[in-house]
Amino acid sequence: MRVIHAEVQPLFAEGLRSLLENSNFSNNFRHVSCSEVLKNALLAFDTDLLFIDYSKEKEFSQLDIAMIVQNFPKVKIIVISNDTDPSRIINVLDLGVHGYLTKENSKEEICNAIRNVMSGGKYYCSHIINILVNKKNVKESIHFKEDDLTKRERDIIKYIAGGNTNRQIGKLLSISHHTVHTHRKNAMRKLGVNSSAELTLYAVNNNLLMLP
Repeated sequence: MRVIHAEVQPLFAEGLRSLLENSNFSNNFRHVSCSEVLKNALLAFDTDLLFIDYSKEKEFSQLDIAMIVQNFPKVKIIVISNDTDPSRIINVLDLGVHGYLTKENSKEEICNAIRNVMSGGKYYCSHIINILVNKKNVKESIHFKEDDLTKRERDIIKYIAGGNTNRQIGKLLSISHHTVHTHRKNAMRKLGVNSSAELTLYAVNNNLLMLP
């Protein structure tokens, strides 16, 4: 697995490199410290997984994430950031990142995020979920259409918010992934949402997530 870490703090990058090597995830690791180098590194390195902290806007920003999603759709993106602004977090989730961690997360949680993301799922750490839960202003600023979701649709939203893929949800519920896709599409239509991030926020608002 080829990994790039877009991070301004070299000591943190070295710590992540050591974790990946010691956990047998990757011996192919590259650290970049500014936006100008990032795109060239992605082109040259045939990257599988990118870690990025967008909060240091002089070096990396949400625009870099948007560029990667558009131009490098096969690259999995995990944010590692201490940003605590719920609106920015929601914006980043909506861009299509595959995981979101903070720099306080344990080695075990980082490893869990990598496994989940590289198997096709999404991973939002408990810190991020708690930020969304505790920020009432964000919860009130997102308005969903009045819905008549079925129990099955609510179950599927819960599993989507937990980072599961359609195939994983299908196995959990003993239904085909095509059926999961249909329920997911119907739920999004009823709620008037267009992304997994918005479904996650719905799950937060309606206590569908099991928080630690």
